[in-house]
Parts: sequence; C-alpha cells; structure tokens
Amino acid sequence: MPRIARILPLLISMIALSACGGQQSPQPMPDAVVNLQADDSPGAPQFIPGLPDPLALPAGAGPSRQSSAAGDFALLLGRDYDASLPSQGVFSLFGEDTLYIPGGWSSSHDPADLGFAMFSFDLSGLSPLPRVRVDWVAGPYEGMAYFAVANFDSNRWEWFNSAKVAELSSLDPYTDAASRMLVLVLQSGPNTLQLGSVSVGSEWSTSPVVDYGEFDEIQLDQDIELVLADGKPAIAWIAEDFAAEMFTVKFARALDSAGNAWGAAIDVLGPAEFMPYISLAIVDGNPAIAWQEFEYVNPGDGFVAHGSLRFVRSADPQGTAWGSSMTIDDGMGDNHGISPYMTIVNGMPAVSYANEDLDGFSKGLMYVQASAADGSSWNSPVTVKGPVSGGYGIYNSPLAVIDGFPAIAYQSGLNQETVGYIRATDANGTAWGSGTPFFVPQRSGFSLYLMDVGGLPAMVYDTDNTDNTYWRLAQDADGGSWNDPVLVYQSDFVDDPGSQPRGLVMLDGKPAVLVDQYNANRLVFVRSDDAGGTSWGAPEHVCNTQEFSGQSDMLELGGVPSFLYVSGGQLIFSQLE
Repeated sequence: MPRIARILPLLISMIALSACGGQQSPQPMPDAVVNLQADDSPGAPQFIPGLPDPLALPAGAGPSRQSSAAGDFALLLGRDYDASLPSQGVFSLFGEDTLYIPGGWSSSHDPADLGFAMFSFDLSGLSPLPRVRVDWVAGPYEGMAYFAVANFDSNRWEWFNSAKVAELSSLDPYTDAASRMLVLVLQSGPNTLQLGSVSVGSEWSTSPVVDYGEFDEIQLDQDIELVLADGKPAIAWIAEDFAAEMFTVKFARALDSAGNAWGAAIDVLGPAEFMPYISLAIVDGNPAIAWQEFEYVNPGDGFVAHGSLRFVRSADPQGTAWGSSMTIDDGMGDNHGISPYMTIVNGMPAVSYANEDLDGFSKGLMYVQASAADGSSWNSPVTVKGPVSGGYGIYNSPLAVIDGFPAIAYQSGLNQETVGYIRATDANGTAWGSGTPFFVPQRSGFSLYLMDVGGLPAMVYDTDNTDNTYWRLAQDADGGSWNDPVLVYQSDFVDDPGSQPRGLVMLDGKPAVLVDQYNANRLVFVRSDDAGGTSWGAPEHVCNTQEFSGQSDMLELGGVPSFLYVSGGQLIFSQLE
C-alpha cells in the first residue's frame, strides 16, 4: 500500500449511541495522546485516523488471555476488549460473547464514524506462533475492516486486512516489557459488524479455497465433503446458481499437503434442478462421489419425489477428469438414495442411505456394496432396517467398518427419539443383525458420528432438547451392550444454548470431537483424556465466524484434524497445526 502523503489532523471523537440495555459505554480516545500516523505497512487502510502511539497508551485494565490445553494459544472474545484503552462506538450485549462495531465510515469519511476497539493480551509464559487472527460472527468482505498490531520497537501500528491472518516474523517487537501485546480492530464499512474473537498463535490454520458470488453460493444446508486425494486435501461441494435455479457439484484439490493453496474448481456433476446430497471418498486410489439425483415427477395425480442413488469416479488420483456416472439404486417413482455415506468396506466402495416410499413417511435403512474395487459394477441393495411405517427417520446413517464388518449408526422414530446401531454379520454386508436402539431425548442424533475404537463401536451425537454432545462406547462389536453416555460438551451460550458435533477423529490415540455451537457461531475442539472417552477435557476455542451451516465434517487427513467452513463469501479450509 503506498505511503499516505497527507492526513488532516483530526481528533477522534466519541460516537453517540442511543441507550441500549446491557451495552458497555463507548470509550473516547484521550486527546492528550492523539497524533497522526502515515503508514506503509502491507494491507493498511487508505484512511487512518489519529491514533495514539503504542508507547503513549496507558497501562489499561491489564492484559488478559484464555489459553488452550497446549499452552501456546491466547484468545479474547469480542466482549473482552479492554474498555480502559481507547475505543470508539463499540458495545456488547448482555449474555453475548461478541462485540458490535457500528459502521458509517464509508459514507462520510469522518474519523468520528470509525468504530474500533483494542485487545490486550498477556503472553507471559506462552510461546505461541507469531500469528494474529480476527474472526467475525457477522463480518465484512475483504477491504471493509482492518486490524493492527502495536509494534513497540518502532512505536507504530502495523495494519492488516481483517480477511487475512497476520503472519509476523517474530513476536518480540510486538510485546512490551510486561509481555503485553495490543491488537486494534477497526471497521471501515457502512454496516454494524459483529466481532467474535481475536487470537494470537492460532492453533488452527485457515486457507481460503474459493470465493463465491451473489448468484453462485455454496448450498449451505447440505454436505461439503473432504478427503485426502493423492497426498493432498481435496473437496467436493454443491454450488447453487440462484439466478438460473440450478445446482452443480464442484471439486477442488490443494496444491500442497497443508492446504495453503488450492487449484481451480472444476464442475463434476450438473447443472441439475435439484441435488440435495453428496458423499466423497477415495475409491481404488481415485476420488469418487455418491449422490442422490432428485427430481419431482408428475404421474397425473400430483407431484411425487423421485430420487435415485448414483455414483461417479475420477479417471485419475488428482480428480482432474471424471468418468461416466451410473445408477446404483433407482427409485422408480419413490425417493431413494437419501443422505448417502460412502466408505471402503472389504476393499470395495459401499454406501449406506435411506429410501422413502411414495407415502413420504415409510423409510428404510439401506446398504449397497460394489462388486468391483473401482465401483464400475454394484451388487443389489440390501435392506438393513425398516421401513419405519409412519416414522420420521431414517435420514442420518453414518457407515463405518467395526472389527472388520460394516456397521451403521442411525437416527429414527416419529419424534427422532431413537439413536441406534446395527452391524452386518459378514464382511461384505450381505446380512445384518437386529441392532440396538437407544431411546434418547426426542429430536436427537441430527449430528451423528460412528468410529471403531479398538474393535468396538463408538459414537457421538447431539441431543436437541439440551443441545449437548454425548459420547457412547459399546462393550462388544455387535453393540449388544453399551456403556452409559458421557457428556463431551455442554453448551454454555447464555441466551440460547445450541450445539452439535461436527466430526469425530482419533488424535494421539484418543478421540476428539469438533463441536459447532451454532447459536453463538462458534467452534470448539474437545479432546478425551483417555482412549475410551470416559472423561473429556476443557473445550479449546477454534474460531468465531459466520455461516457454519456450510461446514464439512472434521476428518483426519494425514494425521491432522481438518475441516471446511463458509465465511465472508469464501469456502475456507482449516487444519490443526
């Protein structure tokens, strides 16, 4: 950014806010320390208000931090800004973690319209990565807000675009003699923004994968899929063209193993009128997708849903070219192929899914396995359970291999009050046991995950009436008896609890769960204290951001937990470092 040649000497004045219950009073900048700074640091805003030099700031209320279990990460929620240091126009509401930063700057270019706040970190005893990150709950597109880090060696603020993580060469110039670090967040757009958190030494990396436009949005309420393809992260997602009212399945692969840079997205399927469900897996070395092809047909007596389960595989390990697709299960007027889960079973691709009859209520749990390792031919589908006449389920049915045999966790029941487990009696899933249902609080299991832990099935699931996440481990591979459920995470958002698991992985021999606290637009990572999940540690903050409904499940890619989410008009890839 070119050096700013001249900025008129303007004092920052306080924005007058109407009374609002629970708000903190905005803090004016003290006139005694106001000066003007030109700035040529990368990503600096074009208009910089008069700001106090870092060394001229008062001590404030004292730095604070929240640390992860690893001890190398510091985080402050938006509400935790240092109100004793200069700020302007910002406020928080009772019971909320976030900070509201009013807009108005772009319309008037009056420094009095800039909203900003300072965050004071205590880094004593920590050795975090030299990285600063700002996460928004309701935030800007690139170029609408900025943050600055105080450089105490040069006595100036260094600016960064808030859409990017600040990678510093070292933390030394940015900490004072008391190991204090100051971060200033400033908004330069017309609308009020909602700041989720500011962190130092982010444990989770973030890399934008693709920008989407106004008429090409990611279908937020459906799957975004993630795999490791030929040693590099690869993804598939459904993009919706609102203008054309059409859907397309897209695929992209990272250019490096850490997902720091990504290749261009390519169209795999579509455009189609409706494409509700996809599942991505590596089949015989190449990426492959199972999906439901869905349409409404009119046989003369009204519209009827017609869904079919279909399959397509890439011609190469990188997913650059895709072969012809095929039908695995044709609904023939019924709705088949609901919510497919694809994985490899005994060397062959296999899919669990649900079928819905014409009445729209009778749903059966299904399993189908290929007869060729590359998915070029498939066996006939097998009915695992159901249909459940008059019931609501089955929609959620993750598939895993448990002690060598395929197994499925499922949600069912008229009020979604049953979470169950059922395992095949052979390695190819040609016959299945009777299964074990759990009658849990109603409206549970909307997020449901299944994994093998030492030959035993384990699952995590949400309970919608309490919005908590639970872990449950069986005592035998068939799931004939289970240990009592263990609370993994209890939602702590004050106003309106709401959370659900978003993935289950093994990390250093112990289960770990990513939890989406959706009413707070916050993600936390919870690790078990032992291999059996009998107790769980404190939640580690991952990020605050927006639009988590477009998030993928967390997977372990090359030994590293990874996931995708949508925020600020971008699809973003994130990994634990």
